[in-house]
Amino acid sequence: MKGDVSDLLPLFLEEAGSRLDRLVTLLSDAREDPAAAVQARRELHALKGASRMMGMSEVADLCHKAEDCMVGEGPADLGQAADLTRRVMEILDTMQAAVDEEEISGAAPSGVSM
Repeated sequence: MKGDVSDLLPLFLEEAGSRLDRLVTLLSDAREDPAAAVQARRELHALKGASRMMGMSEVADLCHKAEDCMVGEGPADLGQAADLTRRVMEILDTMQAAVDEEEISGAAPSGVSM
């Protein structure tokens, strides 16, 4: 992770978790509710930006791909957007576990790549 943003990681993970929880609901509602699809794109866009600021290019790229699945002239590929969102959740869950481990042991997180 880049320089002095590491102290922001717990806050980022908390906010990202909230956004991802909303995304799960919004993506399931998006087929029937165009407003839910718009809000899902906004959540993905915000998460993408926050991830980039934290130096988490893989997460940002996945969010960008999910965002792209939801735009265009044809029907949105909500299934692929949901799959990409689940991958983001897996990555951030791994990071949260590393942060939790660090807090318990006082050691630096291992196995977490940005």
